[in-house]
Amino acid sequence: MDTALLIRTIGYSTSDDPDWAPPPWVRAVQRAQRHTPCYRTDERFQCAVQDCEWRRSCLKLVAAWRR
Repeated sequence: MDTALLIRTIGYSTSDDPDWAPPPWVRAVQRAQRHTPCYRTDERFQCAVQDCEWRRSCLKLVAAWRR
């Protein structure tokens, strides 16, 4: 299923910028797609999934209060 469609289904508007969605919502999409819900968690530092659509956004340095 299209990620943007999943995000809209749970009630959030989309944009072209991958940083627009709150991390808990991205993790909800990851769960719906049967992936590990690891977006912006400490697990991201051991991530080996190169083709993850959230990778670039996830690996950015982010203040702890925004995770």
